[in-house]
Amino acid sequence: MADTTATYLLPYPESTDAPEVWTDVQNLAEAVDTALGDVDARAAWSSYTPAWTSTGTAPALGNGTLTGAYKQVGSTVHVRIVLTLGSTSTVGTGSYRLSLPVGGKVMSLLSALFKDLSAGSTRYSGTAELASTGATGDNMRINVDTNQGAVGAAIPVVPANGDTLILCGTYEQA
Repeated sequence: MADTTATYLLPYPESTDAPEVWTDVQNLAEAVDTALGDVDARAAWSSYTPAWTSTGTAPALGNGTLTGAYKQVGSTVHVRIVLTLGSTSTVGTGSYRLSLPVGGKVMSLLSALFKDLSAGSTRYSGTAELASTGATGDNMRINVDTNQGAVGAAIPVVPANGDTLILCGTYEQA
């Protein structure tokens, strides 16, 4: 196998080579395995710290937690954001926004879940819509299964200690 493909550098025999099917197949299989291992390594999840903002008075995390992780393969971004309020968290006013690791295409949707711990872990599911291509979170509207408006300091309930807002999904990079 003297030649390789231009894009992926996979080996293949020249037309003048003597047929060595098993050797040729093994060399190709090893090259594919190496290439896939490289793709898998590039696609590892990375941590990031999302920003939590609102359309009104800014909330404060206090002793709550806010974590984010993402994996990007080409222009496809997989993301997971978990906000859990603590006893010293303040909820601010207005609708909440959570920043993304990479800006996304307009009209992308992520899944959203709000868990109200004080009401026996009542769950409100919905979506987060990207209204512009930025990553700051100002482009995001998070709605759950109420008709009251965007998730925030009073919707679907007044957030309190132990309540959790989760966003996850896949979107296309802007």
